Amino acid sequence: MGIFSKVPHYLSPKTQIEEHVEELLSPIEKFTHNQIATGIFLAIASVLGMIIVNSPLSESFHHIAEYSFGLFLENHQFALPIHEWISSGLMAVFFLYIGLELKREMLVGEMRHFKQSITVLFAAAGGMILPGLVYIAFNHGGAYAHGWAIPMATDAAFALGALALLTRHASPMSFAFLAALAIFDDLGSVMIIAVFYSHGFDLVMTGYSAIIFSALLLCNVSGVRHTGIYTLLGIILWYCVFESGVHATVAGILIAIAVPARPKVLQEGFIRRAKALLFMMDHVGNQEGDILKAPKQHHLLQEIREMASKATTPLQAWEHRLKPRVTVYVLPLFALFNAGVVLSVQNLDGILFSPVVLGIFFGLLVGKPIGVTACTWFAVRFCGGKLPEGLTLPDIFGLALLAGMGFTMALLIANISFEAGSQMLEQAKLSILAASLCAGIAGTVWLIKCSNVKKTRFKNDIINDEIAPRRHGEETD
Repeated sequence: MGIFSKVPHYLSPKTQIEEHVEELLSPIEKFTHNQIATGIFLAIASVLGMIIVNSPLSESFHHIAEYSFGLFLENHQFALPIHEWISSGLMAVFFLYIGLELKREMLVGEMRHFKQSITVLFAAAGGMILPGLVYIAFNHGGAYAHGWAIPMATDAAFALGALALLTRHASPMSFAFLAALAIFDDLGSVMIIAVFYSHGFDLVMTGYSAIIFSALLLCNVSGVRHTGIYTLLGIILWYCVFESGVHATVAGILIAIAVPARPKVLQEGFIRRAKALLFMMDHVGNQEGDILKAPKQHHLLQEIREMASKATTPLQAWEHRLKPRVTVYVLPLFALFNAGVVLSVQNLDGILFSPVVLGIFFGLLVGKPIGVTACTWFAVRFCGGKLPEGLTLPDIFGLALLAGMGFTMALLIANISFEAGSQMLEQAKLSILAASLCAGIAGTVWLIKCSNVKKTRFKNDIINDEIAPRRHGEETD
């Protein structure tokens, strides 16, 4: 075999090294776009974080988390510890991705229909209000009542990852409903953080944030599609929001609102122009087939690329680029630095009777599924809502159990609510981990049971349909 492998005539030949590298990377690239992948990366990072904080590496890891870096100018400096860059910086990127998903769903997805969207809105509201009330019931009048928002949110990555494992037992509408529920939950959590968990409110920086956000919206309305402009203004907006005292993750949602959802070139125009450019390439002439020796063809290829870029929307382009980065970097890094719990005698002392632990655990495991299911029923019964096609209330209850996997957002709010390194924060983390694990197992078992019941009923209906005509014939005889 020569150095070049056989490839289709329209592809350039590859070396053996290129082939081996492509064989190695191709499954990895496909895996990072899979729903299960995010949950697996999160789980690995969480377990690794737990091992590190309970090992001799704990002190070194703490020093790394507290190491500060940033920008240092003559009269000003902006530096944050690594764990703060992750919680406020990378998580803002995560919420940018969540915001883009929500915007797409509201414009062209299932949530564009009133009956579908009103059902999910009610479900999300119930899935946030009842867990908060459960927490308050355990902690009313106590010193830690301000942690009421911890059990409110859903971890989209874990919930959808668990559902992806049940592909044989879950319909596509199950994914759509759970994804929309998780997105609305996360959006609600951001709003709660902005309103109730912001400290040292700075009116001037808030004004600057409003100006930058207005500039982003103006770029959208004016037809600006250049990614660099939105990135630059987005970074400035993040800084202003951070300095305003509002949690910086809010900036991610604001940027998503401003990202254009319309292409610069319509599909019909792109197709006509692309055909013309391809026709020109075919007749420019390049007998040797080497693009390096055909500058005219290279120029035409560049124009096709620019046209293709203008024919897609920035919203779709950003969402596509962010997904693998959120999967591989953002969420696992957050889990690595935040999910680790020191399993000391002090942290485990009285944990089974701690109001905070009980409020979080039962808020996620009981309050979340009951709240989601009850409000879904209410929306369908009294507000003109509609259940997703093929789903019943028992299915919704199973999905609501999976929604009890709070994890990422619950950890984020716990870190904001309680002092770093405190016994209460460590116990809250343990409660979040335990509740998320139990919710995942319970939701999985429930959905499998619902699926089996449906299959049994379907088989019985078929048998009855076959038997009925025979009995009718016998009675006639």
